[in-house]
Amino acid sequence: MASKFSSERDEKVKLHTRKGHDMTWSCDKHGEPIKFYCKEHKIPVCHPCATKDHKPCELDDIEDVILERRRILDDKQQEIEEMKKQLKALDSKLDSTVTSASNHFQSVNDELKMAFDDKLKIVKDKEKLSIHLIDEEADKEIQIINEKRERRIKSCHEEAEQQQLTIKESQAKIESDTKAISEVVAKKIKDLTSKNQHAISTMDNVDANIKRIKQFDKRLVNEAMQVLASLDNVLNLKDVSDCLDRIQREVQKVGFVEGEVGGEHSGRIDGYIDRQMGACQVNSHYIDC
Repeated sequence: MASKFSSERDEKVKLHTRKGHDMTWSCDKHGEPIKFYCKEHKIPVCHPCATKDHKPCELDDIEDVILERRRILDDKQQEIEEMKKQLKALDSKLDSTVTSASNHFQSVNDELKMAFDDKLKIVKDKEKLSIHLIDEEADKEIQIINEKRERRIKSCHEEAEQQQLTIKESQAKIESDTKAISEVVAKKIKDLTSKNQHAISTMDNVDANIKRIKQFDKRLVNEAMQVLASLDNVLNLKDVSDCLDRIQREVQKVGFVEGEVGGEHSGRIDGYIDRQMGACQVNSHYIDC
């Protein structure tokens, strides 16, 4: 056996295959065929290497090592083939597992979606019911409000109609008062007009009589005083004019006055004092004015 190699020399030993039927190879250092395998340094060596550098080492015959290594590799190849079959089967199982898992998760998602859709439907149905109840309650409140509104509007109409009736009655009364006053004034003016026309007629007669008696002295002496006396019954023009002025003043005093009495609207005809609008004296006769 060769002595043990140093680590530096181990690194310098390079082995290469040698061409031949038995595929043996030679040592790069000595050119000798490889005969042994150093178990300590884990390298193949030739005979010179074994006797010089690996003498204290445990050596195995290289052919035994080759056969053993080949057997190990053959066994490993069988294991690899079996493992490849198992891996292929596992690959198929992986695909099946992926498909199964995908289908399962889809089923879970469908179930989940159905469950949450049911919950959403419950919430929506509850919302719809709540809105319906709110609408019903609001409709009732609106109906109550509308009924109250109608009652108030009706009451407002009735109150307005009553107020309008009161106003119209007040208007009718005041218009009646105005009409009564105007009728009194018209009657007094009519009386004055009638008496004035009578006076004009009387004056025409007196004038005609004067012209007639002036033609004859006898008539003038006998009838003159009688004709003149008839003038005493004729209206005094100044008295008539004064009476008309008084009527006009009284009429101008008449007016419509508005105000409030006890918080309520009130209206009346003011300025008219019914004292037969004074008295008009004409030739000792009183004419109601």
